[in-house]
Amino acid sequence: YGADGYKEYIGALGIQDPAVMSNVLGGSIAAAEAGRYLEALHRYMETGLFGAQLKDHLMNTRNLMIRSGWPVARKYGWDEKAFHDMAVVYAEHPYYLAVLTDKWGGSWAEYGMFTTIAQTLEEIMTAKYAALEPAPG
Repeated sequence: YGADGYKEYIGALGIQDPAVMSNVLGGSIAAAEAGRYLEALHRYMETGLFGAQLKDHLMNTRNLMIRSGWPVARKYGWDEKAFHDMAVVYAEHPYYLAVLTDKWGGSWAEYGMFTTIAQTLEEIMTAKYAALEPAPG
């Protein structure tokens, strides 16, 4: 689709800022943009023609950096000084998580960092929704 097609696509996701577009096209991404991609990806996995197939692939990746007690559809990536993982976490109340780093990747400490962040967020989300549930009786 070329750069113009990509600009049109990310504009449709709500990414309009020219500086942000420049960053994304240059290989940089911020958490807000990752969230927009995850939202579009989630919508496609639930309604798109090949959504179920894509969801199956993303739920069965080999690099399990974001881990959860819930099913997780994840997309990881790395490059020089960029080690990332983003996921749709299929909790009772699904949520998105993007962990974007400037690490090279590959060490156990770096993999562990993703798991620690994911587990902490899972605890927060579980507590949040438990607090919103009506009291029994």
